Amino acid sequence: MESALVPGGEGGKPKEGLLKMAARDNGGAANKKPPWWSTREYGLPMDYEQREPRPVVSGGPILTAEGNPVNMRRAPGIADLTLIKKRESALLVQEKQVPPSRLVELEEKLRGEVGRHTPYHERKTTVLIRAFQTFDHERRGTLPLDAFRRCLECFGVTMTPAEGRALFRKFGQDAQKRLPYQVFTRALFTSKSRLLAWTKTHYMNARSTKGLPRGTPFVLEATKETLAADRMFDAKIQPLSAGPGHSVTGSYPPSRWATDTWEKEGQVHPIVRARQPPDVELELEHVYGYNGCCEYGVLAGKQYLEPIPSVLTSNLFYTSTKEVVYATAAVGIVLNWSETPDGKLDEVNQRFFTGHTKGVLAVAVDESRNYCATGQGPIAKTKEGQDVDPFVSIWCVHSMQELMRLSHRSKARQNLDPMKPPKKAQPGEPDEGCMGIQAICFSEDGQRLITACRNPATTIFVWEWRFAKLLYRADTKSGVPPQCYGVMWNPVEIGDDGKHFDFVTFGNKFINFWKEDAQPSDPDYPQSWTKEAGSFIDQTNPNKDIIVQDVFCCAFLDNGNVVTGMSDGNIYLWEPQEKTPDPSKPMKYSAKKRLLVDAPIPTEPKTRAHVHTVQVLKIRYVREGGGDPKATLLSGGGGGTIKVWEDLDGVVPLYKATIELPRDLGQRKSAPPAAGNGASQPPAVKSLDCFPGSEDLIVGTDKCDIWKLKLKPDNSTDVMQLVKGNAADVNGIAAHPTKEHIFASASESDKIYIWSADQKSMVGKPASLKGRAASCCEFRGDGKHLAVGSTDGCIFVFKENNDWEGEKLVLSRVDEMAIWPLRDCTSAIQDLRYSPDLRTLAAASREQTIDLYDCAASTYVRLARCTGHSATVLHIDWSADSKMLQSQCNAYELLYWNCDRGDPEPEWTIGQPSPLRGRKRELYGRQILDGQRDQQWDSWTSCFGFDVMGIWPPDYINPDINMVARSPTLERDGSNQRQLVAVADNHSGVMVLNYPAVVNKQPCHYHLGHSSFVTNVRWLKYKNEKGLEELKLISAGGHDRSLMQWRVKRLEPPDETDEAFQVGGKFRGGLFQDAKFAWYKKYTGQEWDGMEPTYKKAINVVKANEVLAPARIAAEERRRLRGDAEAMFKVVSKGAARIPLDSMKAYLTENKVVEENQIEKLVAEVNTNSDREIDLDQFCNGWHKMQKGAGSSSSSGGGGALKSSGGGGALKSDSALLQDTIAKQEAALKEQQKKIEELQAKLKAKG
Repeated sequence: MESALVPGGEGGKPKEGLLKMAARDNGGAANKKPPWWSTREYGLPMDYEQREPRPVVSGGPILTAEGNPVNMRRAPGIADLTLIKKRESALLVQEKQVPPSRLVELEEKLRGEVGRHTPYHERKTTVLIRAFQTFDHERRGTLPLDAFRRCLECFGVTMTPAEGRALFRKFGQDAQKRLPYQVFTRALFTSKSRLLAWTKTHYMNARSTKGLPRGTPFVLEATKETLAADRMFDAKIQPLSAGPGHSVTGSYPPSRWATDTWEKEGQVHPIVRARQPPDVELELEHVYGYNGCCEYGVLAGKQYLEPIPSVLTSNLFYTSTKEVVYATAAVGIVLNWSETPDGKLDEVNQRFFTGHTKGVLAVAVDESRNYCATGQGPIAKTKEGQDVDPFVSIWCVHSMQELMRLSHRSKARQNLDPMKPPKKAQPGEPDEGCMGIQAICFSEDGQRLITACRNPATTIFVWEWRFAKLLYRADTKSGVPPQCYGVMWNPVEIGDDGKHFDFVTFGNKFINFWKEDAQPSDPDYPQSWTKEAGSFIDQTNPNKDIIVQDVFCCAFLDNGNVVTGMSDGNIYLWEPQEKTPDPSKPMKYSAKKRLLVDAPIPTEPKTRAHVHTVQVLKIRYVREGGGDPKATLLSGGGGGTIKVWEDLDGVVPLYKATIELPRDLGQRKSAPPAAGNGASQPPAVKSLDCFPGSEDLIVGTDKCDIWKLKLKPDNSTDVMQLVKGNAADVNGIAAHPTKEHIFASASESDKIYIWSADQKSMVGKPASLKGRAASCCEFRGDGKHLAVGSTDGCIFVFKENNDWEGEKLVLSRVDEMAIWPLRDCTSAIQDLRYSPDLRTLAAASREQTIDLYDCAASTYVRLARCTGHSATVLHIDWSADSKMLQSQCNAYELLYWNCDRGDPEPEWTIGQPSPLRGRKRELYGRQILDGQRDQQWDSWTSCFGFDVMGIWPPDYINPDINMVARSPTLERDGSNQRQLVAVADNHSGVMVLNYPAVVNKQPCHYHLGHSSFVTNVRWLKYKNEKGLEELKLISAGGHDRSLMQWRVKRLEPPDETDEAFQVGGKFRGGLFQDAKFAWYKKYTGQEWDGMEPTYKKAINVVKANEVLAPARIAAEERRRLRGDAEAMFKVVSKGAARIPLDSMKAYLTENKVVEENQIEKLVAEVNTNSDREIDLDQFCNGWHKMQKGAGSSSSSGGGGALKSSGGGGALKSDSALLQDTIAKQEAALKEQQKKIEELQAKLKAKG
């Protein structure tokens, strides 16, 4: 609408139409016309000012000749304006105390009553206007306040004077303080979305005239003017185009945002906390799974390992203390455990090395088993000048401290001097980088380290790692990476001839033998090595069974021969052809024979060693009797078996025995070749290691499990699972609603696992999806059902009848379901969510729809399908009252759906039908266009909306964030809920911010650990040893197949006495200073200037919070107890001001709210009058004293009407002592702060 006046009025006169948004935006909340207001008819609204008022020049007081002011008495009949202004101010204070929800309740009641009195042939607006005209005797179109209230009372809408004035003022008054009732009526029956069109709009992509930045309307740097504007913000937030955090549907702040009800209820405005980083951080507590990621292909009926998406080298080893070191995602892990007397796993503990920024591709330990080297993948280049070089970290497995970091750069940028920075590539010179570390090995003396890179040139590096000195580098093979699958150092010396070679590299159809040159052949490096390619064809004695294929592992025999594991499951024996005339050159080797196993039927010929790819070979020395150790060869590969070979000094090693690995539910002993990593396929051995002089083995499988095997003399084994992992990409997590520490995971295998965060292991038996890949999962609110969605559109619903108890836990199908699994979609189920009232299950899918199922009677019959999204629906959330559903799709739409089933019958319980009938059936599942700015949501997982519009860091775009999760509320926080929001992103990180996250680029704590997209995050709430509620966070790493368990811990300042700052028994001030810088940055969100007064100021804030925390907790406890007491008093009094004490005693005794001795103590504590009657305050005081004396923190009994009010009720005079204590502590802190500021001023004056 281009003008506020449009033609068509009476007598040809233009009439006023709706003003455009720009015309209504006058720069201030007071200068905003109410909806449907006509200036021509009613003039300007009472609180509307078009321009700044002119200053009024006022003289001083009139003085007498003696200089005293003249006493000006007003004439009779003239009102005292000062007194009137005071009265109006007092009334205005009372109006502001009316909560907005109460006004909404009155409006809803009025609409309902008017609708009930409206005949079929008339409109509701007509009936209400006619009622207003009854009280408009002068036909002015306006009413005073008294007439307005009397009219509403005719419809049965009663209210207090303050509520009447607040509702009267809500839709505007004219200059005479009269309400235009046509404006009120039209606004009353106008939808919320249309009313919101009268608000101002903040466009997130554009810079407004007020200088608001791109993005959210709230900025991090807060001035007094900014704080005032943020508190009065009441505009629609609408993007012009897609951008970070931009939902195309727009969003609104809550109605309460621009009010002063926060302070009146003892709460802190959300914008204050949003500008601060969280005062807690995440600490990695446990990692579920092991990096055994393998993908298979099928060619000519044979299964083979795909090298590009798979982990190719052995990455599981014993340490010198018989712990286990391995890598998962981007974390190096040292695992130790304890066992029960009967040999079962008792307790598991992990230590972590978190120095990597991307996924770990290779792991190696030195001969002493005290040092571990881990090499990571390439770092994505995001900014110009950022270091993108992959590196190898060498760290101690005992202290978990990094000893050296070796950056692998391109040849143009590599600097041989470790003390100099890397060179810069010349203009026009290619800088392809090294693209990740594919393989690592230590030399036998532990001084050298050999690394192979994952670049197209397959570059190898030889380092003297303790000095970060590069000895040699060479490009070995061109091709699509990876070409080199592994590198191993040769420890075997043959008599006086020494070594035939120093190390081998192997991979895509090659094996190379390297030996150091006597003189460096490359002047750029201090040393050099010469390679000799191994031959798959023996010219002197050809073997047609030996073919050219990929080499995945190797081992060195004492007689100088070499055995290699091949992609088809064979093991080749390589022998030297002849001695070379030059001893400095490596010996030439060729493949001579295969190692074969006996067939199941003796008459059949011998077969290859394993079903498919042999991924690990290990030499094990066994001492039999009192003789010398005897070498045996262990080989691991496809088929879930380990083969034992003996007679290694003979012509060819001989097969001795087979060790079978345990199998999960649904895994067969033998299965046909299949692509991917099929759930029915038996586990393949990925890594294997044995502890010297022990009978123990550790085995890692491609199902991401770690097993401990104890070999017996008869080749039988005792098996114990140390680590359980997901066999495919993990996407779904569900936290159990009633059982602490219990959660479920759903991966793209056909298994659903239940985990215990307390035991740090899987519990019970997994459930099977009959070969289908899982995509998401969710528990019902009572914890009895678990719904699981699959990638082909099926929904499985499981039940558990053993109360989720340990080994007894077994998931089975729900018997009441006629169809199992449900299948109303053909595409993947993206999200599942049960309603809080337990009656409905919502399922979002890639078909751009949401299906609603009736689960009240556990039959799961579809009720409706919600259609309207333009792309895949990613996240859904229920409202707290189960009447609304919020959904977000891949097109950045945030839509709302009507899911109101009405209140269930009073006698209804879960398991009984709750039918949907009548008008609610017709409207069920339809889209709601009204704004939901004041809706309370049971959960929040959407990436868009007002509450999470500040989660986007710099340089992020919409697809970079996969999911968010709002933390549950904690009892100890009381009315000031200190909720957090966890964010899963596409850069392998987990962010934690204060909730709501509304500030542009809001401060956060960023935690690395995963190596792939973080697909899901979920909070767990539990109680610690002291009975206080705490939080944990579970994150799913997608393709890295890991689950990470994070503990929420408080940000504590560094302590000088910490052992981390003691190196060699001496205090290292540099380490302590670095820790102070890091802590200050995390705690304040700002860089520390290095000045001690600034640091001490932050420390004082921490101490102040510690001092005030007990008082605040006590105050919240008193509020909760008062709420409980008010609830009981209301039930007994039935509206009376005073009740007999005996009546309350009888109620407490009858309902068994507390023990009888506590009731007698309560009677003794309560102060009564002569008639033994008590009022509310007396009962509350006595109830608090009784509970305090009993030391009870919970007053909810067995069958009473006692309910927690969540901090309801107000503290009366009985809290004076507590308030005085808080005031004294705050005064002491202010005095201390004043002294600090004075000291800072003196320091500044001294320069």
